[in-house]
Amino acid sequence: MDQCIQVGYMYGPLPASSFLSCRKTVTKEIKRVAIVGRNQMKVILISAARERRLSLSPDLWSDGYKKVSYLGCTAQWVDRDWNLCTFELFCLPYRKPNKTAVNVLQVIEEGLALYDLQPFMFDIIWVCDRGSNLKKALEKYNVVHCIAHRLNNTLQKTFYQLETSKAKKDIAFGDYYINPVDDEDDRISSGDSEEENVPFDDDDVRLIDRLTRSVNQTTVAPSRNNATTTLAQLPSEAKRALVTIIHTKELVKYIKKTNLNQDLEDRGAAVLVQNKLIEFLKPWTFVMKRIQSSLIPSIHTVTPSIFIINTSLDVKPTDAKQEKGIMFFRQRAKQVMKEMICFDPIHLMGTFFNPKTRHMKHLTAKQREECIEYVKQEMLMMDIDHQVQLPLDSLQVQPITTTSNTYMTDFYLIIEQDDHHSTQQSSSKTSSHIIEIDLYLKLGSDKTTIANSDQENQEYNPLSFWKKKHESYPILSKVAARILGVPATSAAVEREFSFTGNIITQKRSKLLPDTVNDIVFNHSYNKFKQRFGDISVHKL
Repeated sequence: MDQCIQVGYMYGPLPASSFLSCRKTVTKEIKRVAIVGRNQMKVILISAARERRLSLSPDLWSDGYKKVSYLGCTAQWVDRDWNLCTFELFCLPYRKPNKTAVNVLQVIEEGLALYDLQPFMFDIIWVCDRGSNLKKALEKYNVVHCIAHRLNNTLQKTFYQLETSKAKKDIAFGDYYINPVDDEDDRISSGDSEEENVPFDDDDVRLIDRLTRSVNQTTVAPSRNNATTTLAQLPSEAKRALVTIIHTKELVKYIKKTNLNQDLEDRGAAVLVQNKLIEFLKPWTFVMKRIQSSLIPSIHTVTPSIFIINTSLDVKPTDAKQEKGIMFFRQRAKQVMKEMICFDPIHLMGTFFNPKTRHMKHLTAKQREECIEYVKQEMLMMDIDHQVQLPLDSLQVQPITTTSNTYMTDFYLIIEQDDHHSTQQSSSKTSSHIIEIDLYLKLGSDKTTIANSDQENQEYNPLSFWKKKHESYPILSKVAARILGVPATSAAVEREFSFTGNIITQKRSKLLPDTVNDIVFNHSYNKFKQRFGDISVHKL
């Protein structure tokens, strides 16, 4: 702007078109930069895919203005310098007539074609939610389902979120509801502001007293299978707790500002169950934030996270003082967790490749055994991918005088010697793999250090261990790079859609979908260059 003012001062008034590029020129430049960037990123991505270190997270989304559907995809991998890399590959407009599995797969392949990654689809680890179309589209490939979506669904089922809106009109709940309250907590990440003012009156305070007093006069039957209890079968104390939870969302801001809980305590009244609910949800909040991180690996935190949540749901000595309705939902959550959470082999291997949890003591003996077998299989796959074929003369086949009767004999001898050599080689490789695993289990420690009081503790990153010790475990480290590069959730592609939503505003709603795709790529490409500098010399 200053330059324009200076030019105008020197040369007089000039048309804006002399300074500002037109829409077509800007679009062409965006496209040109994207083409150049994709050609550079193609080399890095193909290298990661060839070495089986690439993970992709696809998902579908629609913008809020034109309602155009997009299929986005983010990549994550560990490079040769043991950095965790993330990249937004594409956000393609979805032009198919419907969202069947076949069409979804075709659009995914269209996006991969931009980077020549189609031949590596079986080597890539795919991370997505359990949407039926994505699940069907990727069923031939190695898929890990998003654990954050699963935990979110577990909480929804625990608190009957999918049935709550219907229950408000139900006779069983009619006596407890004064005003309908819309529940907005059925998302993985909540953006609710705590600065909003909520109007209050004495009726609301009396409602809290009535609910909490009646709750404290009831008990929970511990023998009930809470996971199969329907909404209509809820005990009265659990029903009241559920109603209170829904109202609490609107009450919480006022209570914090007026210290209402303290007032209730001073006059001997029952205290709002908000504190107990917060205590219940604290482990869930911590876990949900941690597993969605893309700054450091997250796959190794899945099994410890589930262990943390399950431990928080265990029976405690203080349970006699707990609000009985919350106790019901704790029991129900534990049962629902057992039904809905199932570990993928990659979750188990992620635990193994974290030096601090390599012994997997929080897992069952069967899970530990299965994990070691999965690791051995991955090590064999790495050997196959990098195997160098031996020359024929190394087989040392004894010379045989060939006659018309010895052709088949000669053939059988060669095959038998080849089989014997392959068996010996396979046995040797398996032995070396076991040695690496045993060595890692015995010596792969990385002691935890506590930071000073004035220094914030940073979470341990297992990649720091493998960066220092990868030469000691030549094959195991390759598998570690493959596994630790897998995200625990599909949060990265959700963040891509969030950025895309900021691009397609009301003023920019006429942007072409292909231009939106190029803008998303250029943004990710610039972030990648800022982090690693010159991409041409980046360690693949």
